[in-house]
Amino acid sequence: MISDDIKERLYLEAVVAEQTGTLTVEQLKIIYREKWFKLFVPKEYDGLELSLPDGLRIEEALAAIDGSLGWTVTLCSGATMFIGYLEQDISKIIFKDKKVCFGGSGRPSGIATVNSSGYEVNGFWHYATGAPHNTVFTANCVIEQDGVVLKHADGSPVIQSFFFTRDEVTILDDWNTMGLKATAGHSFEVRNLQLADNRSFIIDSNHATLPHPVYHYPFLQFAEATIAVNTLGMAQHFLEECKCIFNKKNNNSKSPLLREKLHNAIHELGLARQQFYATAEASWEAFTHHTTEEGPTLQEVSKTSREMVRTARALVSELYPFCGMIAADPASTINRIWRDIYTGSQHSLLNFPAE
Repeated sequence: MISDDIKERLYLEAVVAEQTGTLTVEQLKIIYREKWFKLFVPKEYDGLELSLPDGLRIEEALAAIDGSLGWTVTLCSGATMFIGYLEQDISKIIFKDKKVCFGGSGRPSGIATVNSSGYEVNGFWHYATGAPHNTVFTANCVIEQDGVVLKHADGSPVIQSFFFTRDEVTILDDWNTMGLKATAGHSFEVRNLQLADNRSFIIDSNHATLPHPVYHYPFLQFAEATIAVNTLGMAQHFLEECKCIFNKKNNNSKSPLLREKLHNAIHELGLARQQFYATAEASWEAFTHHTTEEGPTLQEVSKTSREMVRTARALVSELYPFCGMIAADPASTINRIWRDIYTGSQHSLLNFPAE
């Protein structure tokens, strides 16, 4: 799936990326060549056109190399798949750029005012993963008309998604977190931006403009699964680093206990991974064939995504205290992984209370 040579190059670049606070030129060169920002983009637009399960495996493998790498590809490819909801005349223009990359925010912290020309948009959004190399920014806005917020029949505000070109936004260099540093999730804003109607889109199968299954699969479960595999990949990397550290403790009287703990952790995470992928595969199969199991399997995707993340975090928390002072050194690989995992844990789809 990913050659050993590419893995090694990406791994070595991860240290530089963390120091500079963004993916490196070499990492991006590989990403563009492998089309990883276009995992779910149709082949006619020079994408890979993967199924959800196949995309998940690539995202997991990248996160196991480096958290910032996996997270950036996951969030940006998840945004770039919005091509399935855009007017295709516009998509043909946007995707002429071989380095096309979407990024943005799902928080409805903008206001789009309806006018005779379309919309006037004002807003400020946090956490646009991959901001330094995003060519398109997406954002959600509350819709207003004549000074009044438009509402659905149930009283909830009407919210629509919009996309902006890079030269239409102002990027604020404010990503300052303990981990996932190279994701460069800076904030962005627009002021008094006039947009035509076709710059708005709705992420829903009823509004899909392309027939491919991924654009009709519910976006909630798509997002939950793709975010979850990042924690899985990072946790796998953490356990690998634990193995290296524990192997150096052969003269320690606690060595047999540590190796047993690690063995059990690897086994438990493997079981959670197996269950997760079995559920994702079953859901995709049911959805693409429109079987009666479609609804229940979607619920299972949400459930197993959360269970896998909960298991991964618990195992990392259990083993971290046994890793010694190297785990407290910000320059160490295991410390970077730990920081990445717990920075990623703050994503709204993963930040859930224990059941």
